Amino acid sequence: MTATFELSAEEWNEEFFQKVKTLFNSERIRVSIEPAEMDTTEYLLRDPANREHLMRAIENVRRGNVVEVDLDELIQQYGS
Repeated sequence: MTATFELSAEEWNEEFFQKVKTLFNSERIRVSIEPAEMDTTEYLLRDPANREHLMRAIENVRRGNVVEVDLDELIQQYGS
């Protein structure tokens, strides 16, 4: 059996270790620790200015405040 856990360093506690021990019972296990890669959304939301910009953009979409652009027409008009 293979299990992958992704959690913050603060979540590594006695309760977590007990759950792992229960999950694998008396099997021999290997533990490998590496930093988890952050997904793009999580990375962008870390910066307060980016977060605010993205939240405003989401709200604009919810309100229907969007502009549709025909890329083919735009390329024909202004070139590539």
